[in-house]
Amino acid sequence: MRNKILYDLSKIKGLEDIKENIIYESYTTPMTLKNDFNCFFGAAFGLNHNLLQTTIFRPQAKIKKLKNIYFVGDSVHPGSGISMSLTSAKLCCEKIISDFS
Repeated sequence: MRNKILYDLSKIKGLEDIKENIIYESYTTPMTLKNDFNCFFGAAFGLNHNLLQTTIFRPQAKIKKLKNIYFVGDSVHPGSGISMSLTSAKLCCEKIISDFS
């Protein structure tokens, strides 16, 4: 796949010699995500996005049945990706502050 991508890129004007100009390269696999970042089964974006795991149906930051347990991350509301994980952390912090105020 790497060679195919580099070949396709080399057909673009200005990138003809891209392969010769690579100084460093790295790749990430699901195993990298699992081992290095503790992502469940190497999933980059948390829970599967089906109807029952999106928006309000996604697990919330606080489960009422568990005292003082809070959750953040890709698998928690509002959703996947870095910006949503950060939003998840912000919402969780707000919930903790609200609960302990």
